[in-house]
Amino acid sequence: MISPATMTANSNAVSVDSSSPSSLLLDTAAASPCRTVNFVLPKEAIASSRWKTLSDEVREEVRLLLICCKRIHTAKNKTAECAALSASFRNRRGFSAISLNNKYYEFINSGGDWTVLVNKAKAGPQWWNTDEPTGLPEAFVQFWKKLCEDDQRTNAGAYAELLKIWRTKRDSKGNYYKAIPGYEVWPEPGPSGSHPRGWSDKNLFRQVAGSDFALTAARQGRAAASDHRRRVFTSREHLCVGQYYLFDDQEYDVRVNWLGNQRKAMRPLGLNALDLFSACCFAYALKPTLIGEDGAKQKLKERDMLWFVVNVLTSHGYRDDEKGTTLIVEHGTAAIREDFEARIAEATGGRVRVERSGINTAPAFAGLFESRAKGNPRFKAHLESFFNLVRNRMAMLPGATGKDRDHAPDEAHGLERYNNQLLKLYERLPQDRREQIQFPVLAWPQFQAFCLDLYQAINDRTDHELQGWERAGLVTTDWRMTPTQPWQAQQEFKALAPALQMALRDALALTPDLTRSRKLSPMEVWNGGRQNLTRLAPDLLPVLLGLEFGEERMVRGGYITVEDAEIDSEPMRFPAYPHANGQKFLTFLNPFRPDLLVLTDAQGRVEGVLRRQDAPSRDDLASVQRELGAARKEEATRLAELGLRHMDKAERKAEMHRHNAALTKSTTITPKERQQIDTAGIQPEDYENLFRNDSKTNTPQKPLFDEHDINAIL
Repeated sequence: MISPATMTANSNAVSVDSSSPSSLLLDTAAASPCRTVNFVLPKEAIASSRWKTLSDEVREEVRLLLICCKRIHTAKNKTAECAALSASFRNRRGFSAISLNNKYYEFINSGGDWTVLVNKAKAGPQWWNTDEPTGLPEAFVQFWKKLCEDDQRTNAGAYAELLKIWRTKRDSKGNYYKAIPGYEVWPEPGPSGSHPRGWSDKNLFRQVAGSDFALTAARQGRAAASDHRRRVFTSREHLCVGQYYLFDDQEYDVRVNWLGNQRKAMRPLGLNALDLFSACCFAYALKPTLIGEDGAKQKLKERDMLWFVVNVLTSHGYRDDEKGTTLIVEHGTAAIREDFEARIAEATGGRVRVERSGINTAPAFAGLFESRAKGNPRFKAHLESFFNLVRNRMAMLPGATGKDRDHAPDEAHGLERYNNQLLKLYERLPQDRREQIQFPVLAWPQFQAFCLDLYQAINDRTDHELQGWERAGLVTTDWRMTPTQPWQAQQEFKALAPALQMALRDALALTPDLTRSRKLSPMEVWNGGRQNLTRLAPDLLPVLLGLEFGEERMVRGGYITVEDAEIDSEPMRFPAYPHANGQKFLTFLNPFRPDLLVLTDAQGRVEGVLRRQDAPSRDDLASVQRELGAARKEEATRLAELGLRHMDKAERKAEMHRHNAALTKSTTITPKERQQIDTAGIQPEDYENLFRNDSKTNTPQKPLFDEHDINAIL
């Protein structure tokens, strides 16, 4: 291997054959098939003023590069020779294998022009001001950027289009170019011959470097380009619980069986409401995806969203102060239309407002067609982040689908097919045997229970990094009496006697292990502020939703019964007393709060609110006693009404008792006394005594309900 110190600049010339591999990059416009390239400096070059302007360091580099070019040219394996020479120079700057290879071919293609080997950065400004103008014309740069923006995929495609225009004066669409913007005459080939000077791909790509926003806006639209522009950041500091509610819908990334209702596993649907200040998902709703016989899937509808919003306002409430409550919604399924917004404002006295995410349909610039409507995902970034946490926690469930088709588990296809076969078998087997089938995915009740635990765990977490938590003062200090006891909250400390608090403060201050500072959980923050919320009355449902949301139902057997498998697999019974059998009402049942049924007449005037009757387990004696108590209370009310209607019979019975009692005491009743008895009658407050024993006894009081009563009711 030859070191730079042993290299000599022998004055010889090498004939370059245009048919040899080493000359494939020579100018194809050369007149002769064979020409001579000198690998030494000509005498006229050394005598030129340009050579004299170079420093000794630059001159030495030129001589060394000439020697390297000769060695590379005569080598059989030019790539290996470049690597060997680079190693000899110990990776000196400008002498890497790639640099030597590029400079060799540039020197050969220029016909042996020694100036291409000059390091112009070291040579000085006089070498920058060549006969060609420095830089590219601004009009051409803008033309080049437009080509890049017109190519929907890559800048490389735009570069190929530019060279096509330069060679043929036509673009791919057939448009003819008389001139290229920025050039008065058609550009001549540069030293390489493959493109004009300054048109190398590297140089042109540098012209569009840093233009990510413009390129993305032109290729994909403003929504996609928003990732490359300035953003607006906000904080939860100075907010309050209930000031902002964020709503959105989601489809869970897991398949679940809805046994007895569908022959295919489905992906559950859900609606969520997140309080912005506390980051607590205080309300959520689950709904199965209905799959028709034709395979069509029924997703969430705007009607579901309206019921969900009504449930939030009636079950949780809103801020009835100057701050009010703002509902942040989208324009898709989880939308609130203007008419519903107006009814909410009327019912809350203008305290509840609606704020919608922007829909971006405007093109990036005039001349483009309108784009497909797209929302702004950052408008509900807090809720989207919460959804991401939910999906990450659900990724371990059987039947997980992955976030999209490309990230689906490899076994998902076979698992779903096997599960659907079991669902068909489930319908054919008798009841005692179908319960023994082991499915590879969760059943709908199991998924509901899992979601209940999952949402509670997320809302109760304290190891979070929620933005602005400390600055908003959402921290607390726990305490304990000894290092082995569990931690207790500050509220429990404040509940202690004042003397004990004073004694504990000294001990806690001296022992660091007895106190700890931590972040409040989202649920703690929510519970701390929810008492300031005002709930709407359930009987406002007809006002909020409109009569079209009601359904006519009739009282039968003392009940209004609702059957809806989407809400509950069992019939929902609402005791209808005091409404009579056969009466018809327009009923409003919120599927997300199915414990109340609002009754109205045909004009929407509220007739009453019925509460759902639960069916407790026989083992739950406390619940059974409550149901029996409600039944006895209704019975007593009905009997009281019955007695009032038959007051005349009660009066005659009372008079008969008094008359016979007088006879037993041998007391003669005069005609005048008889008249007084007939005209006096019986007082209403004496009615209950008519159903008691005439004589007082000391018999111990009978229990309220005995086993016979329970069995009779059940």
